[in-house]
Amino acid sequence: MELKTPPNDVSAEKALLGAMLVDKDIVLEATEKIKPEYFYMPDNKAIYSAMLSLNIENEPVDIITVKNVLEKENIFYKIGGLDYLTELTNSTPIISNATNYINIIIEKYKLREIIQTGTQITELGYSNEDATQIVDLVEKKIFDLAKSEEKDSYKQIKDILAETFLELEKQAERGSAIVGVPSGFIDLDHRTTGFKGSSLIVLAARPGMGKSALAINIATNAALKNGIGSVIFNLEMSKVELTKRILSSEAMVDNKNINTGTMNADEMARLGMAGKLLSNAQIYIDDTPGINIMEIRAKARRLKLEKNIGLIVIDYLQLIEPVGRRNGTREQEISEISRALKKLAMELDIPIIALSQLSRSAEKGEKGKRPMLSDLRESGAIEQDADMVLFIYRDDYYDKETEKRNIAEIILAKNRGGSVGTVELLWMGNFTKFENLGDRDDEERF
Repeated sequence: MELKTPPNDVSAEKALLGAMLVDKDIVLEATEKIKPEYFYMPDNKAIYSAMLSLNIENEPVDIITVKNVLEKENIFYKIGGLDYLTELTNSTPIISNATNYINIIIEKYKLREIIQTGTQITELGYSNEDATQIVDLVEKKIFDLAKSEEKDSYKQIKDILAETFLELEKQAERGSAIVGVPSGFIDLDHRTTGFKGSSLIVLAARPGMGKSALAINIATNAALKNGIGSVIFNLEMSKVELTKRILSSEAMVDNKNINTGTMNADEMARLGMAGKLLSNAQIYIDDTPGINIMEIRAKARRLKLEKNIGLIVIDYLQLIEPVGRRNGTREQEISEISRALKKLAMELDIPIIALSQLSRSAEKGEKGKRPMLSDLRESGAIEQDADMVLFIYRDDYYDKETEKRNIAEIILAKNRGGSVGTVELLWMGNFTKFENLGDRDDEERF
């Protein structure tokens, strides 16, 4: 079989490098979009790497500085010396077309990666791996390819510092202490600073406390107030039933009236307005029964790629089906699912809120007893994998005469990299809705 030359455009590579040698703005644009491995020619890759290191050090990029870096690495003459660098400056037809050169280089790199991925997929097909696992591996390869991001397993700290300071600058520009996905609840966001990318957040409570409602409220707040798309994997309710709850919450119409169809004219009008608002929200609902972690992973990858979702909600963790044979204990199965969710959060760099049951003894409950980390069902792995653990406790669930009627305690029992504590929200059971308690002094809040 005839061996074909992999897709490449050396002219575009030379044109871009030449433009970078004379225009610092093009250096900034290129280093944001291109990695050294995107270049086909080894010499061009080496020159770009030298430019990249200069940019990281905040040093100017020109023929002299690039020459100096290449000489230190003992490769200056291997790439053609000063003659080749000079040739590059004459290889750029129009400097203003640099963005086009960047896009051409990225396109050719993608095509080479497609060829390599196809070869790897073929090899997997001949392996002895389980077919389901192969499909998952193939999906991940294609997802990574579509993102055009080849994640390094390690980086020198100087490279990470550049990313870190860029993130710090963005935070300063925002002028807000919230660095993750806001929950929409002031006191909770004050504690958490938002749900951060790559985080696994476990939300647990006894039955009837409102854990599904809180998770749905958070997803809805993210979409409506901050334009952050979310997907809700609901393993307990149908799409329609869940949508009714969201409508009840947003329109402030009694959930009982919606379920029985006994709304008055005013309530119907409010539902109509809420429906119009929600129709533009990037909220996706999946109610696949018996869904397993691989199916969740595949759908989440696709939604991240196609819709750029920023939040995943799973209701609830213990209902996710294990993959393959059930050889281990239920605790081992939950451990695998928990770790897989954490890995998925890291892969997609978005937070995942996973609802969880409490242990049977904890679910019986008693007045005044707040849930603890040890109360999580199959708690070992869940507690370990979670970056944040939230519990809900409502005193009026046990005592109708309590002074804290309609008050829910949101207990932040674990907060990796942050403080723990308790905040209070208003619980509006008729609307399956949580709300901020209102403006109070900070001394009263915390």
